[in-house]
Amino acid sequence: MNFQTLLTSWQGLRTAVYILSAFCASLIAANLALTLGLVFHDETVVLVPPILDSKVSVSRRQADEGLLKSWGLYFAQLLGNATPGNTEFLKESMAPVLSPKVFSEFMTALNTQAEEMRFDRVSLRFEPRLVQYEKSTGLVFVTGQSVAVGPGGDEKRKERTYEFLIEIRNFMPLLSRMDTYQGSARTSRVREKLRARDNRNGAGRNKDNRRRDDHNEY
Repeated sequence: MNFQTLLTSWQGLRTAVYILSAFCASLIAANLALTLGLVFHDETVVLVPPILDSKVSVSRRQADEGLLKSWGLYFAQLLGNATPGNTEFLKESMAPVLSPKVFSEFMTALNTQAEEMRFDRVSLRFEPRLVQYEKSTGLVFVTGQSVAVGPGGDEKRKERTYEFLIEIRNFMPLLSRMDTYQGSARTSRVREKLRARDNRNGAGRNKDNRRRDDHNEY
């Protein structure tokens, strides 16, 4: 028996085992790191909505401006084109994206609007003109022409704005606040101007009241 060959083969086998063990350990460490990364990483999905020309991205808890504006435009068109016969459709379409704190208020307002449209025999049509996103507040403003169509086909047009606060939960939109009013968008800058004007008007009225009080003293 050639003991030199036996020893050499045994040493080679042990070396190969060490190399394989180290390689397996590195694979296990890499897989563990990958698993932890997948668990704690907030995935981002890139989408191309049909009403946008560019890509938008959404993660589990947030979305970029393009996607939020897209959802705001969708909500405004859905709510702005209401008829007495599509109330149930609107409820079914909006219910999955409504926050619990606005669900009851929204459904009540929708029922009231449906009753008023049935009584007046009118339907609504909304023609969007401008979509804005305010980064400081997270609000989406959709402004356009609201058209009330009467039974004879006559139309009454008014500028209307839909205001939405859209949050992202598990990649899906959650409508946590909604308002609609006549006129242009009431952004933070516009609201500040309105408050300043009201303060000036209030100060003027107080000054006039003081003058009348002084005059009455004589």
